[in-house]
Amino acid sequence: MKHVISYDNFNSSVNESLSFSSNEHVMLREDFNTTMTLLKNAITNKFICTIYYKGERKGLVDDGYRYIEPYALGVNQKGNNVLRAWLLKGKSRRGRIDPKQVPGWRLFRIDRINSISTSLGTFTVPRKGYNADDNGMTEVMYAAKF
Repeated sequence: MKHVISYDNFNSSVNESLSFSSNEHVMLREDFNTTMTLLKNAITNKFICTIYYKGERKGLVDDGYRYIEPYALGVNQKGNNVLRAWLLKGKSRRGRIDPKQVPGWRLFRIDRINSISTSLGTFTVPRKGYNADDNGMTEVMYAAKF
C-alpha cells in the first residue's frame, strides 16, 4: 500500500515507529511557498515531520527521508533559506561517519527539501542546545516558541 507524502495525507504510524520503507511513499515536489507554509505551521504547532531531502556535500549524494523536529527558518551565511531541525532518524552523511551524531542538530537547505509531511506527533520541550537566535543563520525569519 502506498501513501502520498503531503500535508494532508500522512501515515501516522511512521511517527510512532520512526521507521520506514522507501517503497511506502510517493514523492511530491513541493514549491517553495508551500514548503515554507508547511514548515511554519509545523514549527508553530511543534509537529514532528518527515522530509525527503536531496542531500549533497563535497560531491557525495545523500538523498533520503529524514524524520525531524523543525525549530527555525532563516537565511545562512551563503544566502540560502534554511531550516534548523533536530534529526530524529534518517539518512545522514554525518551519521554514517559518526553514528553518535544521530539524533542531532542539522541545518537543511529549503531548496533541497522535495517533500514534507507533518504527523500527529508533537514535541513540547526544546532539545538541548536550541537557540531561537540561531548562530548558524544570519537572519532568523521564524522560530519555535516554548
